[in-house]
Amino acid sequence: MGTAHPSIVPYQVFPTKDSFMMIGAGNDGQFAKFCQRVGLQDLVDDARFKTNADRVQHRQELIQLIEDELTQQGTQYWLDQLQRRWTFDHPQIKARGLVHEVDHPRAGKIKMVGPSYKFSGFKPSVRLPPPTLGAHTNEVLETVLGYDKQHIESLRSDGAIGK
Repeated sequence: MGTAHPSIVPYQVFPTKDSFMMIGAGNDGQFAKFCQRVGLQDLVDDARFKTNADRVQHRQELIQLIEDELTQQGTQYWLDQLQRRWTFDHPQIKARGLVHEVDHPRAGKIKMVGPSYKFSGFKPSVRLPPPTLGAHTNEVLETVLGYDKQHIESLRSDGAIGK
């Protein structure tokens, strides 16, 4: 399913006119807000998409409608539509210090929502950006599968794994 979630729709990476962005609407209220922000408010009252269960059942239709809309504008346009009125600017998000900026090796500075839980004397944080494709290939091959460096290089030179 790639970046899609099996039981939440929409929840995946979507193309925009110039890039990609991750969209997740984990409940019916978030879905309604998302639709309002991106000009798809008609979908909120559409029987096919009324509840998350409906959206899962009609996944392909909904994903296509969202993609058709998002590819009309660039990523920054959509981020402006969503962020200035939604997650990152919500007073509760700010009060709890949930937004963390991290340096991503390909995307530059990005904002991420950190863990929402906090304990006395312990404040979890975001330590690393999302990994790029293949970032942990060597580590997984070595520690999980027990391959030595020579075997990994052989796989790489044969084109079985990326550079």
